[in-house]
Amino acid sequence: MPPSQTLGSTPLVDPNWSLLHDHVDMAKLPRAALEERYSSLLQNLQFAQDRDKACQSINEAANAQLIVQNMALNRTVLLPGGLGRHLTDPELIQAKRACEEDKRQEEREKKRRKADKKRRKEEKDRRDEEWKQIIAAHKNTVEEWEQECARLRAARELHKNLPKKPTHPLKRDYTNIPGDGMDEEGESTEDEVDVDN
Repeated sequence: MPPSQTLGSTPLVDPNWSLLHDHVDMAKLPRAALEERYSSLLQNLQFAQDRDKACQSINEAANAQLIVQNMALNRTVLLPGGLGRHLTDPELIQAKRACEEDKRQEEREKKRRKADKKRRKEEKDRRDEEWKQIIAAHKNTVEEWEQECARLRAARELHKNLPKKPTHPLKRDYTNIPGDGMDEEGESTEDEVDVDN
């Protein structure tokens, strides 16, 4: 079916809508003026009727096209093996319902993946904040160690007897929790196709 129907060889004429707002005292008009007004109203009413028929025809064509497009999208269901089926065939109805259920399942999966992605991002943000606190605590520990070493050196303590410098924590020990599907940068390590637009 073509995307739109031709509406005939004659173009549509817009009615003169100003006649609706032209308030004239009909009792004071002469007969010739009344006949002219009557002819004008009748002609414009015909233009409006033609336009209404054209709109109805366009709507019918658009609705028919939507039905055909829906059938074309599901042609593997409606025409298996190139053979037509009755639209009331129980197998067809069941196959159509299965297609619709697959679409609903895909939507649920999409929402689940989106929620999982949001949860992983929140978890990553939380771990990043914890990591910043760990680094700040480590910096304080190093400063305390430096002060203690300076005090011991001032007391003429041997270098070998000074306390060892606190080891720097490794980020991977705090941010990469096994089994969460995230690497140390917080990116997903799972092969996931993001279908969000």
